Amino acid sequence: MHTQPFGAAICDRTIRVHGELDMDAAQQLIDAVTCVADNNTHRTVVVDMTWLTFLDSAGIAALVRAHKVVDDMGKELVIHSVPAKIHRTLRIAGVADYLNARTIA
Repeated sequence: MHTQPFGAAICDRTIRVHGELDMDAAQQLIDAVTCVADNNTHRTVVVDMTWLTFLDSAGIAALVRAHKVVDDMGKELVIHSVPAKIHRTLRIAGVADYLNARTIA
């Protein structure tokens, strides 16, 4: 089985993630979201998940934690362009609405 390592590229207020958001990558996501929220005047931090291929419970927990971090700063976290299979995972976990996860149009 071939796995794709997690990566996050930051551009202004958007974090473009790709690969697998799992236990090994969870802290990297939280750190990226915190960095963008701390160093940006925008009220919204966007996580673009277009190229995310896998999400497990640790990844879900990281998204929930990132949401809390941003919310505590008085900002909003938007989870954007979520692939259908990832969105389904978020729905099953009961956090899709909480995270305001938006599927790919």
